[in-house]
Formats: sequence, C-alpha cells, structure tokens
Amino acid sequence: PVKKYQSYLDVDHDNTPVLLQAVLAPNSRWVGQNLRATDFLRHYRLIVVGVWRKNGWLKGKLSSIRFRSNDLLVFWGRSDNFESLLNSKDFVLLTPLKTNKKNRSKALLATLIMGLSIVVASMGILETHVAFLTAAISMVLTKCISLERAYQAIETKIVVLIAGVIPLGIAMEKTGIAELVATQISMAMSGWEPLGVMLMLFSVAAILTQVLSDAATTVLLSPIALLLSVHLQISPVAAVICTTVGAVASFLTPIGHHGNLLILSPGKYKFADFLKIGLPLTIFIAIATSYLCLRIWP
Repeated sequence: PVKKYQSYLDVDHDNTPVLLQAVLAPNSRWVGQNLRATDFLRHYRLIVVGVWRKNGWLKGKLSSIRFRSNDLLVFWGRSDNFESLLNSKDFVLLTPLKTNKKNRSKALLATLIMGLSIVVASMGILETHVAFLTAAISMVLTKCISLERAYQAIETKIVVLIAGVIPLGIAMEKTGIAELVATQISMAMSGWEPLGVMLMLFSVAAILTQVLSDAATTVLLSPIALLLSVHLQISPVAAVICTTVGAVASFLTPIGHHGNLLILSPGKYKFADFLKIGLPLTIFIAIATSYLCLRIWP
C-alpha cells in the first residue's frame, strides 16, 4: 500500500520517506473516527501504517479501527509533510520511530555473558566494575552488539557530569568541608536515634535531587554521609545506601526528573499534583529504606 502512494507523496532521493509516531490528544477531532473518515493522506499527505493501544499493536484492517484518545499512530511520509502535524493540536509527543534490526542469533550468547558477569561479581572473583566492563567488551568482541551501537548507548552527558562532580566531592573531602559539615550536623543531632539520622539523610538527598541530578546528589552527599556515620556510630554502608535511594526519589516536583516533565503537559497536571502524590510516596519510601538499611547493615 505504501508503494501505491509514493507518487502522490512526491518522494524523491533528496527527501527519503521516514516513520514518525504521534499520540492522539484527548481532545483531538479524530477521536472516534476511523481512517476512512479522517483521510490523513488528504489532510497531512501522510499514511498511517500502524496503531498501538494499551495492550499492544492493533491487528486487522487499519481502515476499520476507530481511534481513541492516547492511541499511538505511526505515520509514513516525507519529513517536510510532518510540519503540519507539529502545528496540529490533535497530536502530542511527536517523535521519530527508530527501528533497529535485532540479531536474535546472539541472544543466548549475550545472556550467558551477562549471567556469567553477575556470578563473577557476586562471588567476589572480580570487582563489580571490572566484571561488567569485561562483559561489555565481550559483547562487542563476540559481535552480540556492534561497536557503533555500543558507543550510541553511552550517555555522554552523564559521564561528563560524573567526571565533573566526582572531583568536587573529592575536593570537599580533601579541603575539610565535608568534615566540617559532618561535625556540625553530628553536634546538632547528638542523641538522635539511628532511624532519625537515616531519615534526615534520605530527606536531604530527596530535596537536593529535585534541582540536581541523582548522580550529582549522590556524589556530593556521600562523603558527608560517610563522615557523619562515623561520628554517630552508624554503619557507613547503611548511610550511603540510604542517601543513594533518597537521591533517586524525585517524585516531589515536575522538574525532579525528565520523566515527570514528559507527562506534565499531556496529563494536564499541575505542580501541586506532584506534591499530593509524591510527598506521601517519598515519606513511605524514606521510612521503609531507613528501617531496612538499619536492619540489613546494623
């Protein structure tokens, strides 16, 4: 069917047809309509080649499917024609559909390499980072994944962020800032129960992670948590684990995590909605994490 409309779409060698996925907005005029009534080819000069609903891709005749809000439609056509979709209020979350050919013949080998790396790391034969780095190199050498795909999977922004924040954390420790902060906090918290100390560490991390990334929050607070645990005679492992979990508890604000921002507009949420759900959830996780950390690492 796509080849049938190539001349109508005016596809040439300079503008290769591409795939794009778009979510049907709740107030879209196309909700309740089918392909015969909508005629996307006439309106947008694009062809619908797939529809995804909550339970998966819809099968059968696409022309007879009545659209619902939040359906994901896959369009095929020239990139120039997608501008009409960008300006339309009928669709949200327009993103290119990236498809990669999967080499399933290497699936068993990849599973074995991954499983072996976990066993080696858990038994202490190799350090965790060495075991998993060796596994990643083995995946490339055995052609489970190409070198190009491996490079694409690396989050360079995270690597640069951690590379910049780790020296900051070391500087805080070397210059005595972490010691000074930990001493002042331990003096203010002298006599506190261990559970109260763990809740405080979790809370500080959970608040900072709303404006910093989880990696940056962990690196900045870990030296302080370690020194504070020594002063207050709490397990250093428990203190760091509690701080780390608090650093990923980014439920309080829409800016705490990019996933929150992703659903903010389509879901028509307000800033207060995140507090209504995020605050009770954060309190529950804080209590559970603090309690379990003290029980596992007393």
